[in-house]
Amino acid sequence: MERDKRLASTSLGQGAKGQRFSLQLVGSLPVHQLTTMPMLPWVVAEVRRRSARGAGSRRVRLQVSQGWLRCVAASGGSPVFQQRAQHIHKLLHSSSEPNYFAYVTRSQAGPEPQHSLCFVFRASDHTLSEY
Repeated sequence: MERDKRLASTSLGQGAKGQRFSLQLVGSLPVHQLTTMPMLPWVVAEVRRRSARGAGSRRVRLQVSQGWLRCVAASGGSPVFQQRAQHIHKLLHSSSEPNYFAYVTRSQAGPEPQHSLCFVFRASDHTLSEY
């Protein structure tokens, strides 16, 4: 019985360190910091096109915990990236393609010009990408 509860909580993505989700990282693309929400569907389409042409996607685990977002490879657990949640400033989820979602992050302030990155993910279950 206890094992079943543990398996259920793992499959739902809940754990001691916040939320965990098993996803497909379709890809990412640098975007201008002034990219607007109406532009994001085109950015997502470009990321998906590049992924289909050969860059490919990979299985990852997205861990969301108090102020941090961490993406690790599903096989081996090596870190792909880690970001502060406060740097996410746009989130896109389309009802026409409910398995996909994307977000845009700002780079940390520094001496170099600021840039943004758009990350695109695909969930095997669309209920994981609803908000």
